[in-house]
Amino acid sequence: APGVVTVPAGATLTLEKGMEPARETLELARVTAPRSVARRLKIDAGAPLVKLIRLRLMDQTPISIDTSYLPLERFPGFMRAYRAEGSLYELMRDTFDKGPVRAHDVLEPVLISVFESQVLHVAAGSPAILVERIAYNRDDVPIEFTKSVFRGDLCRFSIEFTEKEIDDSQPSDPGNT
Repeated sequence: APGVVTVPAGATLTLEKGMEPARETLELARVTAPRSVARRLKIDAGAPLVKLIRLRLMDQTPISIDTSYLPLERFPGFMRAYRAEGSLYELMRDTFDKGPVRAHDVLEPVLISVFESQVLHVAAGSPAILVERIAYNRDDVPIEFTKSVFRGDLCRFSIEFTEKEIDDSQPSDPGNT
């Protein structure tokens, strides 16, 4: 549909002709790992993290808020190396030689919070899609946990499976998410 942003499983934004992507850094901070984030990154609660909050825009319209957490022990010097205009994954790969090689995403319908409504310019309580991602390096170590909230009125998700990824000989397990 015109004006709808499709976000495939690989998290590459597919744009309608003429759409202009942009991003803004809302926060870059050194924080301590809350228990829920530490568990996902397989680090100790209280360990130092980078917290990066970015706003994604299409044609100057806000479409998502991404909150990323990276363990500082795996990315020493990140705070100095970060450039708002650059790709996070390119920085991880090119500067630290620790780019992600795989990721696990979980999608969940949610309602926009008051903070999100102010940043995304929609009413609090509007529908959204929360995408939680854990990205792993080539040693299968988690290197990033991200929570992205996408506007429900402008985004849709497309997930494609190849023959290798489809195994219909096993029953699906809805509890294994």
